[in-house]
Amino acid sequence: MLPGRVDQRDHLTIVALRGQAVEYADGIRWRRRHRRLGNRRNLRRVVGEITRGTGSQCNYHCNKDSPVHGPIIGHWLSSCDGFSIHQPPFQLPELTMFDTAVQRANMVAAQLRTNDVLDGRILRAVETVPREIFVPERYRPVAYMERSIELAPNRVLMDARCFGKLAQLAAISPTDTVLDVGCGTGYSAAVLGMLAAHVFALEEHEELISVAQLRLHEVGARNVHVVRGRLRDGDPAHAPFDVIFMDGAIEVEPTVLFGQLKDGGRLVAVKRDGAAGYGCVYVKHANTIGERGAFDAWLPVLPGFAKQRGFNF
Repeated sequence: MLPGRVDQRDHLTIVALRGQAVEYADGIRWRRRHRRLGNRRNLRRVVGEITRGTGSQCNYHCNKDSPVHGPIIGHWLSSCDGFSIHQPPFQLPELTMFDTAVQRANMVAAQLRTNDVLDGRILRAVETVPREIFVPERYRPVAYMERSIELAPNRVLMDARCFGKLAQLAAISPTDTVLDVGCGTGYSAAVLGMLAAHVFALEEHEELISVAQLRLHEVGARNVHVVRGRLRDGDPAHAPFDVIFMDGAIEVEPTVLFGQLKDGGRLVAVKRDGAAGYGCVYVKHANTIGERGAFDAWLPVLPGFAKQRGFNF
């Protein structure tokens, strides 16, 4: 069962999921008032089919607009003052299927645009790559929630807001070569591969390497190459890079990686100082490195980038 709540009214089963997903079955007629979640004109854009061929007929009404008709058993509501459903009874399907394309669109609208991630190339890439196949199976129902997802001890697939803001800070051009440090299962590398000419996805965790190779092949990321090696050592074989993307937090400056940047290259990361953290970009000019903080964030520290602990007397 997907997370959410189930209401039964007038022989109509409604399952309301996070992200405003709705599935219904076995109903005759029902009308409900919804809180405003966006502009009414977005209604037709966000109504999407989950499965077809049931023969059910639905009428969507948004104030005095003409209804939208379609044979579907699931739909997404982003904004509407109300809707009515007319359909014959039928068997409620297993609640294991949901329209991930619509979930991606909803994630872009709610987690990226609202947090000032407005680069069209980043938005299109995030909306294209299927995030759910890069997370452990038990987390797939919550792959598009506003949270980081654990991949291994102290390793996560970062939340969409943090990822999008770091990618925007990196200012990746279509001709850039990117090093993705700590690529995990490969999601970040797949998205970055849609923004850059070449991406080298560096990982040291053996199980994550195997998953990343499989998933990147599945999505056809031909310009992404998985590299096995210690994260703190970078990838000197393919250096220098236009952009280095840190897929986690750092507590110490990555001086080795600074040496693998081109002149004018950018390194983006979440910098941790105890419980506090912020997203930042380092820019290399000749032999100097400039740093600029941009937004509050928190991620686990990547292996090799933790501050050494000691005792103070």
